[in-house]
Amino acid sequence: MVMATKKIYCAVCQKMVTGKEQKTGSERRILCSRCNTVLRAWNGVAWRFAREGD
Repeated sequence: MVMATKKIYCAVCQKMVTGKEQKTGSERRILCSRCNTVLRAWNGVAWRFAREGD
C-alpha cells in the first residue's frame, strides 16, 4: 500500500503535507516533504506514528 498519496499532518511544520516514501531495509517510512521528519513507519505488520527521536 502506498501511503504517500495522502496528506499527513506534520507536527514540526504544523501543516498538512504530502509525504514522501523512503525504504530502509525491511522498514518503510513516510517523511515530511518540507522538513524530512519521519511521520510514520511500517514495521511489516502495521503503520505506526513516529515518536520524537525515531
